[in-house]
Amino acid sequence: MGKAAVGEVDVDVLNADIARAALTLLKAQGRTDHRWRKLIALSEDREAEGLRRRPPCRFQEVQVLVSPLHRKGLSGHVLAVESSKNSPVLVDVILDVAHNEDSIRALAHKLRVYYPGRSKRWELCIV
Repeated sequence: MGKAAVGEVDVDVLNADIARAALTLLKAQGRTDHRWRKLIALSEDREAEGLRRRPPCRFQEVQVLVSPLHRKGLSGHVLAVESSKNSPVLVDVILDVAHNEDSIRALAHKLRVYYPGRSKRWELCIV
């Protein structure tokens, strides 16, 4: 996949497709190798549940209550929120572990798709 196309891919969908393919291969292997036999017994509901799960910070949507005293982001810019200056505000926050150029492009694309027309601000944390 070229760099131009990767930003248009939903990484969660791609990861689920890879997991589904791996599960299919392991189930086939389980027919002849006893180490994988338990996979054959997995119900379709359990498979679907497992494929829907996401680790923390993979496009994890949370709301944070921001007090008037803490309306500046880590970068020092004032959050663009609509409310009176003295009351707390709920702010939508997306947590994601995008860790390289391709995953950051994919995250930016997903934000445009899921939140069209909404203003966005990035905060980068390096640990």
